[in-house]
Amino acid sequence: MLDPLHRDIRRMLHDDHARSRNRNFDEFEDPSVQRAAHVARLLLSIADDLRALPDGGAPPTVELHPEAPPRLTLHLELARHERASSLSLLEWALLREIDGLARVLDAALAKLPIAQRAMLNASLPEIYARLSRTPRDA
Repeated sequence: MLDPLHRDIRRMLHDDHARSRNRNFDEFEDPSVQRAAHVARLLLSIADDLRALPDGGAPPTVELHPEAPPRLTLHLELARHERASSLSLLEWALLREIDGLARVLDAALAKLPIAQRAMLNASLPEIYARLSRTPRDA
């Protein structure tokens, strides 16, 4: 199961009404919901940038920071700017769930050195399985 923060992030990623401050005014008074909304907006913004990558342009690259807790930095070269976003492994998995992004993100992970991929292969499948066991609207 997901903790309440990540459950809220996931719900906001997949439900436009959940992100509406007007429809959920009282709910947005809670700091954890505000944090979830912030992370959901960040992930949706990254998703928009991934979709905006030009065909034939530089593919996204990933850098692993293995210190506890491990984080991934996603580097994007867009037409007008570059973007570097640091994500936890669970945030990466949530980003990967957004329609059409799994293939692009998996290709970026495949370019990591073998030792780093092995470390991720020990962690990410369990996170993906946890997400698959949790309904999106939970």
